[in-house]
Amino acid sequence: NYKAGDNIDPSTATATGANAFLAVIYDMSRLTFDINVSEMDVVRVEVGQKVTFTADALDGQEFTGVVEKVNINGTTQNGNTSYPVTVVVDGSGSDLASQGLLPGMSVSASIIVEEIADVLAIPVVKGRKTDKEKFNGAEETYTVECMMHDRKALQAGTSHYFGDGFAKAFDITFTGVDNQPHHPHQTSWGVSTRLIGGIIMTHGDDNGLVLPPRVAPIQAVVLPIAQHKPGVIEAAQALKDRLEKAGVRVKLDDSDKAPGWKFAEYEMRGVPLRVEIGPKDMEKDQCCIARRDTGEKAFVPLAELEGAVAKLLDEIHDNMFAIAKKNLEDNTFAAETWEQVKELIEKNSGGFVHTKWCGARDCELAMKEKAGVTSRCIPLDQSGSTGKCPVCGKDCSTDIIWGVAY
Repeated sequence: NYKAGDNIDPSTATATGANAFLAVIYDMSRLTFDINVSEMDVVRVEVGQKVTFTADALDGQEFTGVVEKVNINGTTQNGNTSYPVTVVVDGSGSDLASQGLLPGMSVSASIIVEEIADVLAIPVVKGRKTDKEKFNGAEETYTVECMMHDRKALQAGTSHYFGDGFAKAFDITFTGVDNQPHHPHQTSWGVSTRLIGGIIMTHGDDNGLVLPPRVAPIQAVVLPIAQHKPGVIEAAQALKDRLEKAGVRVKLDDSDKAPGWKFAEYEMRGVPLRVEIGPKDMEKDQCCIARRDTGEKAFVPLAELEGAVAKLLDEIHDNMFAIAKKNLEDNTFAAETWEQVKELIEKNSGGFVHTKWCGARDCELAMKEKAGVTSRCIPLDQSGSTGKCPVCGKDCSTDIIWGVAY
């Protein structure tokens, strides 16, 4: 007779042979919580974005939810304004309590605004660096490791947690709420030109760059064919104006270069789409659109231009990601000994190899000496299984990835 959210009053509840207690009924298939986001960051938060969070009482476990609501009424404290963002955790009908989540737990959450996969079409392995590979002076270094087209690894981006070590070394302090000086804990984020190299080496081919549409400086280039004929330049300009108005980063090339030269030029530059229009296309109220990733061409009615371009840009991104993901999956292996690691790396001219690791620095150095590989990361997603270290043979449970890196 009760539903989620009801309060059960002991004065009205029937207790048969037992004491009655005040209680609240919760629907454990769905939980919500609020996090406060600063005014500088809240502009990037949208409903539906992924949220990862941990619960203080559940060490080593990570959960996911989504942004359900961004509240417009903020609160200001000490000159800083923040806005509550509601996050929902949906168990899809299952009991979240079975995962250990309970109402009232303290949680720490991060909103995933954008991921490398969503923007650069590059799949990554997220993990923590070993003490040997972490940034000097850092307490922890986290990394995203990518596999390039040639199956070598690239440390595409890192973030470092320094604790208060650097603050103490350089005597950096702030005044706390207790009006006393304190050393701040600091982080450093190394996401820079490495990612540009990652784009080139993940997606490029023998004809040049292949740029992901969401970061391409030019998403579409409009090329007039037989532009010396009446109305062609004007028709190409009209297409450029329409695409620009639709939010597409577009360029019109009406230079006197030959069409073949232009085709090769923008193919080399990795422009995702080439939009062509000539006298015959004008007669049929159509244009020809060519994809950089596959080389496929399609004739599109002019009335459908904006929708077709938007759809193709998304399709190109998805296809580029699928190709890169297949390369990663096809060249990721598991091994139990350093000999197996060495054989797999040599046979496949690279790749990622998963093993267990005892955590000893000597064993990590031995993998470099014996198998010719370095540790890429300790994946955040650990299997929880046990095995043996590939060098010393000790029983251990830590998963680690080895590879040959740039």
